Amino acid sequence: MRKLIKLALAALMVCSLFACSSNSSSSEPENSGDSQQGENTSLEGTTITIWHSFTEAQEVELQRLATEFEKETGVHVECLFQPNKDFESVVYEAVSSGVGPDFLFHYASTGMDYQAYGKSLNFSEYWGDFDYKSLVSEGVYQEGTQGFNDGGVHSVAVQTTGPVYFYNATWFEELNLEVPTTWDEVWETSKAIYEAKGVPGFAVDSMSDFLQILILQSNDGKYVDLENKEVLWNTDEVKEWVKWFKEGCMLGYFQVAASGADGYNSSDLVSNVLGAYIGSSAGIPYVTMQEGQELGVAPVQQVDPANPYVVGWNRGVIGIKSDDENKNKAVTEFAKFMTRPENAASWAMTLSAYSPYAGAKDVDGYEEYVAGNLALTALGQQVDYAVVIPTFGNASFVRDELKTLITSAASDPNSDVDALFEAAVSKCNAAIKEAN
Repeated sequence: MRKLIKLALAALMVCSLFACSSNSSSSEPENSGDSQQGENTSLEGTTITIWHSFTEAQEVELQRLATEFEKETGVHVECLFQPNKDFESVVYEAVSSGVGPDFLFHYASTGMDYQAYGKSLNFSEYWGDFDYKSLVSEGVYQEGTQGFNDGGVHSVAVQTTGPVYFYNATWFEELNLEVPTTWDEVWETSKAIYEAKGVPGFAVDSMSDFLQILILQSNDGKYVDLENKEVLWNTDEVKEWVKWFKEGCMLGYFQVAASGADGYNSSDLVSNVLGAYIGSSAGIPYVTMQEGQELGVAPVQQVDPANPYVVGWNRGVIGIKSDDENKNKAVTEFAKFMTRPENAASWAMTLSAYSPYAGAKDVDGYEEYVAGNLALTALGQQVDYAVVIPTFGNASFVRDELKTLITSAASDPNSDVDALFEAAVSKCNAAIKEAN
């Protein structure tokens, strides 16, 4: 089912990709620091822990916010870094063993995974008359509530990003290449770069997100049928796009995995061993081109530009339900704290993201930050056809299977795409039936 998320644009794209609620200002008094501090003195001395894999600069901002929160409430927020590799599985195992964090910043589907064994915190049970729904768009609100069996809010949005196309604009000009708008054009530009420079012309940071994009575009936005508990991408068209990507990798036009030690396509781009890649808009601070070279950023390409689709991403506070009610209340208060315009804006700017809250536009520097960010400019050009993948039980499992499918197909010249595809469909359907 397609859900178009509209952006209520101000002149300089000052609101969130999925937000800009018209009545958000009416709730600002509930977000005041004085009110929050007065209501929660009983939480003083409580400690809550967040696990994260943020960069050093992002961790500095997280710690600043945690310190401000402690000054107001007496709640100590312990920020613990975890390696990015296998972060989701490490957290999941820790939570299931009762030794994990009290909260993290992640997708709503992560909360769905934890709900399966009673560990997803329902913020609605603890925030009284706080009106979160009035602060965000309907799409953001539904993402944090749909699919959860108690109908409560299980994700409080903190940032909005999406995939964009990063490319070496200097190479494109040198080779007289137009920025591609379709996948056929991606093939041609990648081939031209490979033939001229001897390096791949295209890669993707997230295989699962890439395949989700191809699924939506080639399948008229259809992804999953929760009523019949099955995926809707078991089609020849989707299978052909997997084969298309595999062929491009076999020819050297595309790249399966980054070649550098740090594992990031951004490093390959700036090192002149890659011509372009699709990655998160939040990654632009790490794309520093060599002297004399210029970075370009554009919207994601389409199967059919007349019927466009692209995924959008909201990350939010995901609480891990505790037997200690003070911890549950403290995590909820921190989630509320992050919805304040000044905190939402500062976090968005640190993450090179849009804020999900309309009030952020009134924070000093936010408008200028958005207007001067190439990645957010490109992201803003595709907001009218951005799609939120539905939240459902085992959604993360389906994502992992999509990654396995396309990576396995593209990495092995002898891979049987038909067999891999059939296996992925079978596993995903079984997982959906089990969890929904």
